[in-house]
Amino acid sequence: MMFVFRSSIYSSNKATNTYLPKSVNIPQINGYIAEFKNSPVTVHLKTLSNETSKTKINIESSQYLDQLLIEHRKAKKDITTRIGNSEMHKILQEYYFAFNGIALDVSPDEAQKIKQSPFIKNIQPNYTVKSALISSVPLVHADKVWSLRDGLGKSVTGQSINVGVIDTGVDYTHVDLGHTLIQDRPFEKVAAVPNSNPYELPLLEYDYTITLDQGRLAYINGNKINIFTFSTKTTREVNLLKSNLTAIRISLKGNILAYYAVEMGLSPAVYYYNLDTNEHKKIDETIIIRTLLISNEKIFYDKDVPDAYSPVMIYDVKSGTISMIDKGYGVGYGGSAPLVSGDQLAFSIVGSSYCSEKLVTYNLDTGQKTDYYPPYIRDLSDFDGNKILYRSCENPNNSTNIFYLYDLSDRTYLKITFGSSTASSAGEVKSNYDGYFFSWPHLTYGFIENGLIYFYQTTSRNIIIAYDQILQRYVKINLNKSAWNFTSEGNKVCFTSDDFSIYCHDYDSAYSYSLPTNIFNNKVISGYNFIDGNNDPLDDNGHGTHVTSIIAGNGSMQGVAPGANIAAYKVLDYEGYGKQSDVLAAIDKAVNTLYDDNLSNDIRVLNLSLGVDCQDQGGVFNVLWAG
Repeated sequence: MMFVFRSSIYSSNKATNTYLPKSVNIPQINGYIAEFKNSPVTVHLKTLSNETSKTKINIESSQYLDQLLIEHRKAKKDITTRIGNSEMHKILQEYYFAFNGIALDVSPDEAQKIKQSPFIKNIQPNYTVKSALISSVPLVHADKVWSLRDGLGKSVTGQSINVGVIDTGVDYTHVDLGHTLIQDRPFEKVAAVPNSNPYELPLLEYDYTITLDQGRLAYINGNKINIFTFSTKTTREVNLLKSNLTAIRISLKGNILAYYAVEMGLSPAVYYYNLDTNEHKKIDETIIIRTLLISNEKIFYDKDVPDAYSPVMIYDVKSGTISMIDKGYGVGYGGSAPLVSGDQLAFSIVGSSYCSEKLVTYNLDTGQKTDYYPPYIRDLSDFDGNKILYRSCENPNNSTNIFYLYDLSDRTYLKITFGSSTASSAGEVKSNYDGYFFSWPHLTYGFIENGLIYFYQTTSRNIIIAYDQILQRYVKINLNKSAWNFTSEGNKVCFTSDDFSIYCHDYDSAYSYSLPTNIFNNKVISGYNFIDGNNDPLDDNGHGTHVTSIIAGNGSMQGVAPGANIAAYKVLDYEGYGKQSDVLAAIDKAVNTLYDDNLSNDIRVLNLSLGVDCQDQGGVFNVLWAG
């Protein structure tokens, strides 16, 4: 018998708590799920006698599965006849064991046509599902249960019971969940920076709290900015202009250091320090800042100005004067923060849709403005020489997986798409690694270096990805250490980590950057990633690890069944969202373990701590909730 735990199942009209910001724009329907008329394997096998041997059950399940395969082929042919054959009609999943049916990426009108097929018993929308946890976990007195004995005289701890967790994945490197040891890359620990912050600002979560320039690393350390030189292994300390200032963004170029700092009771401001002359001054007050850059002895920042859309401010170090790029070319909602390279300033202009209208460069010497119209331009990420790296807007639901590298000199571009192994056209590069410990959710920005592009993946375990343009390969820089923000220069990349230390790595094209070949352990024994389509169910949200620890954690903290094993099925992404079709696929995969010859991998219990935001949770999911 298999049990299905229904943790925190709710609908939007009844729920009193939300678990992610309402501002997250997630489509509610992802095509449709069609149930076929024949029973799934599990229901069919219930007709067998309880005394039927395991061998006969396996034979019967195999024979019945062959019948379902024939039914699926006929049904798909009939569906194609009714709605036509199109690339848009993608088969998302097929099911046989816990549920007999198919998930399709089709429109509502096409779903109505499919409903008329003689093979179809029921069809319903493929709703978006999301993770759910109640605000507090009630005391269950599990320790008292452990003292009980089962029919064999063993303690009731879940020993040798396999539990399938269908969620955001599981962190199998956690010390309480088997502690898979992953050897990290070679790093140089530059500094340990205590979070001495009077305002309790989460400095780790701010961008540009560290920066590289000319073989030096500048970083914030309390009310100081330290500058570490790699060649001499020496550190220079620069006190902030006032002892009660807290810097939250810095920039270093040559002998010029700029920083943005807050002071209790006063407006935040931009400050300048000259490393050669020790000149130190406040430049300008601004509440809002997205850019702090230095080029050609000028400091660039954006500012909140009445009747202007966050214009670009320029402080000339030589003259000590401040100028402003006119508001007609300011940066407002839908446009990006400005970037600078040499004597060129670049920014995108607000568009009428999710995309920006255009890219504009401004020559700081001549004042000439030039318009460019790169495809699908959204957020600018980096500007180096004549190359601009930006994030695409072509798919609002998956834009964080698509970048473009645009060449201003000849207006050509390279499309960089993550998560697929083949390119669809010339001039397009796609990720080509589908192994363990490798996925591509939510790549937020990147930096251009000589023959390299570094990308930053924001998840619960933030990752830096290096794309080697010469070798045409993607490699993961950090395996164990979480990167909160990072900076790069040439082959060197540095980042802050959870322990408030700064680590640096020199990319080496001769280094293999291999990934682990065995990620499972004696606690997390198996799993699958339905989001990325690989065998690595590593948690990039935290929800699945939380749930798993409650179920079967065994270490410094113990779960309800510390002796149980875990099969981790990742069906929810880094934000805790997924599709019903993937949930069904995970259930189907778990049920299938009962019908092979390996008794040790049989999954007898499933846990789903997720829900659907819709008024009607009938149809397919009533079958699931019924167990």
